Amino acid sequence: MKIQELFLKPVDRFIEGVIHADDERYIQTELSEYVVTQDVAKGLGIFTERYVSQTSSNGVWISGFFGSGKSHLLKILSLCLDSESHSNGVRSADILLPKIKDEIVRADFLKAAAIPSRSILFNIDQKFDGIGGDHSAPILEVFVKVLNELQGYFGKQGYIAKFERDLDLRGEFHPFKETYLRVNGTAWEADREALSTARAAEFGKAYAEHFGVPETEAYRSMQQTREDYRVFSASLRSRGKRSISLRLCRDDERVRTSC
Repeated sequence: MKIQELFLKPVDRFIEGVIHADDERYIQTELSEYVVTQDVAKGLGIFTERYVSQTSSNGVWISGFFGSGKSHLLKILSLCLDSESHSNGVRSADILLPKIKDEIVRADFLKAAAIPSRSILFNIDQKFDGIGGDHSAPILEVFVKVLNELQGYFGKQGYIAKFERDLDLRGEFHPFKETYLRVNGTAWEADREALSTARAAEFGKAYAEHFGVPETEAYRSMQQTREDYRVFSASLRSRGKRSISLRLCRDDERVRTSC
């Protein structure tokens, strides 16, 4: 008998050596092959019991030695607590639950997974690009960037995202994008990265057409937005809570937010 025949699954396939938060290529494999050890089960028991009962808590610290599986555990938790299902209709929690042997821990985990939630998983160092914003608060910048991308706004330049969000709050964002496409023949998402340089003229024409103002007003408005743009933790918190509430309410789900 060969050594590889001792394993249930082929060991000569490609196996990712490091877990990446934003890598979704092998999610099904990661979930199906994740091993819930005795220590992991113990930690899950503490976490889920508090997640279900202590709704005012807003943070968890995962500690362990280098290479002990902290990132892997965090990614698995993030996937299992997310209300979204995979393309085949199966939720991540349904894949992990049979691996939890302790009945009490399994019951608490099932309760935790049933709470409507949206997981946003990312590595701060991968998301921080140093473009735009207030560099005195880089971590806060990353959180704002991730939230902007989640809501469909431009992540690389906070002031452009603010412009888009302001339009969205007035119900003008999607109509403006339609105007931009009609006037310029290109999509807003394709041009917004070069808004202040190569595509400034296109922006001016679309803005003027949509709002019935001179093109100079378009440039002045965007310049003012850029100069006034600031990032504050309080505004991020309120935006995050509002985003979660709107998303869950659209699906008639119970809202659970911690801020």
